[in-house]
Amino acid sequence: MSRKCLVTGKLTKFGNTVSHSNRKVRRVFLPNLHNVSFLSDALNEKIKLRVSAHGIRIIEAKMGIDNYLLGAKNSELPKRLRELKNRIRSISLFSSGGGCCGSGVCGQCDSGCGTSCTPCCDE
Repeated sequence: MSRKCLVTGKLTKFGNTVSHSNRKVRRVFLPNLHNVSFLSDALNEKIKLRVSAHGIRIIEAKMGIDNYLLGAKNSELPKRLRELKNRIRSISLFSSGGGCCGSGVCGQCDSGCGTSCTPCCDE
């Protein structure tokens, strides 16, 4: 199991332990990782992730794993979270009956005002 947070990307860091006599000995700084289960409302299942304490706070601030994943860019997410995001997006699009604005076409406005809606996807 890698020592990397899936949300923040925090990794193991290396440094020195400095004694009173200023003697330096190499040491490892490990991220504060926890195995956490998040409940996905869209998928109706628990999602187990290895996340740092800061990552847990980020997901809770976004009001759940579904909102965090749908709001994050694909380039910022690891492969496993991108797959979860695609599953959540497909379920939410299927249940809403169309695209981002209900027109069935992503990125286009229904009212004919010439402005474009925010697109559903980051691709």
